Amino acid sequence: LGDRFDPRYVWASTVAGFGVGVWLLAAPTTPFALGAFPVFLGFGFGGGMGCMMTVLSNYYGPRAFPRVAGVAVAATAAIGSLSPVVVGTIYDAIGGYGAAFRVFALWCAAGAVLMILVRQPRPAVG
Repeated sequence: LGDRFDPRYVWASTVAGFGVGVWLLAAPTTPFALGAFPVFLGFGFGGGMGCMMTVLSNYYGPRAFPRVAGVAVAATAAIGSLSPVVVGTIYDAIGGYGAAFRVFALWCAAGAVLMILVRQPRPAVG
């Protein structure tokens, strides 16, 4: 898909797909939700990893890619490592995981919209 479409749009769709999967996971009360959430989560997670590296490479070039990718992966891991604490706090406060999963799904939706809106940086002149 990245050869046919701008990889940031593909990345935005994978993040949105991940958000759909998390939303379905919040309350899987139908057979559709039980069957669909792992498909959306898998598409979102797997596609997102590949797209992130492609977009970073396209935006910043091969010389800066190792540094930019290192910062991006470190930031993703650091923020992701906080999610169990946040989800546990929400669970303790309200007695369920649904609200926390919906918050994360909305976070994914916001990220997908922002990825569509962001433009490729222009190289510095000079």
